[in-house]
Amino acid sequence: MSNYHQLSQSRTGEQPVQPMIRRKWMFNSLNKVILIGKTSFKFPPELKVTPSGTPLLRFSLTTTEVSKDKEGNKKKTNEYHRIVIWGKLAELGERFIKMDTLVYVEGKIRTNTYTDQTGKEVKNTEIVCNDFVILDSTPFGEKNQGAGAPSEYHGASAARDFDTGPANPTQGSDYNDDIPF
Repeated sequence: MSNYHQLSQSRTGEQPVQPMIRRKWMFNSLNKVILIGKTSFKFPPELKVTPSGTPLLRFSLTTTEVSKDKEGNKKKTNEYHRIVIWGKLAELGERFIKMDTLVYVEGKIRTNTYTDQTGKEVKNTEIVCNDFVILDSTPFGEKNQGAGAPSEYHGASAARDFDTGPANPTQGSDYNDDIPF
């Protein structure tokens, strides 16, 4: 037993936690994002179709973090996330993800670089969604701006029954767009 383990055991009287052993099958990196938030009025859900016919749904998701300042007052901080959904999952999302919909999004971060009309290089970071779940409890169609999914979709994983689109959506000219979002 190492000196560190003996020291930690003698202080607490408990068995020390064994350090994690790196194995050949462990990942060297992971690109995974999980968000729960409401669709934003900043960029409402918009379905586009690429020149090759692949559906693409883009929208902004707002997450809110509540904290307290030095005086003890509650402070809300909103973060806006650009979400992109490809393929049949995008068509499903277009049907059920409306303005002000509470949604769980799972995906990965992707950063694209493009040159704008003035010749300036611009970086755009977005979340490529591979699964989503509508969390709204409001029945479909009851909100003014839109609503969540019908009750049969509540808490159900959208990607379970649908092909999530191209494995590499940036291949070829499908992803070229004049507007980055």
